[in-house]
Amino acid sequence: MQNLISTELYEVTEKLYRDMNPNGRMSEPPSSVYVTVIEKWYPEYQQSNSELSFYEWCKKNKSN
Repeated sequence: MQNLISTELYEVTEKLYRDMNPNGRMSEPPSSVYVTVIEKWYPEYQQSNSELSFYEWCKKNKSN
């Protein structure tokens, strides 16, 4: 498991948003996306003790 600094969390959030919205016209994800990924999913990831990176964990566990 990794402990990410806030810059990395923002980068993961933006990458996940682009993955889910490849043709989106917004330059940045909406604030609700940051809240979901950083405040909800990251604590879940930390508790999971997963060997996956946070990005990969999100792709595996949070993508529909």
